[in-house]
Amino acid sequence: MSVIVAEYGLAFRMRVLACDVRPVVPPAGVAMVDFEAVLRAADVISVHVHLDDTTRGMIGASAFVRMPPGAILVNTSQGAIVGEAALPGTKPESRNVFLRESQQAVYIQENLMLERPAG
Repeated sequence: MSVIVAEYGLAFRMRVLACDVRPVVPPAGVAMVDFEAVLRAADVISVHVHLDDTTRGMIGASAFVRMPPGAILVNTSQGAIVGEAALPGTKPESRNVFLRESQQAVYIQENLMLERPAG
């Protein structure tokens, strides 16, 4: 859970749901729920995890299907957290989820950034 992002959401009077694999004490006003509850309820999901074998592809096609239509996914982690085949638009069941990733993690194969044209 990113406490800073949660506090921004609270400042804008958002209902903030969070999940974490570790036991954490959330800021006042943040509801700790499981990953499934976040996927099903959140209009905006911000992902803050380290890339390892347990998180690689954690946001896959089945996750996109469970998100509300029009949900926004902000991947602040490395690109491989989102399964490449699951990206919205690649499958009809993605249901128009809007994906944002940080400039440094747009590609699953991150070395492709070196070949990306400036502009």
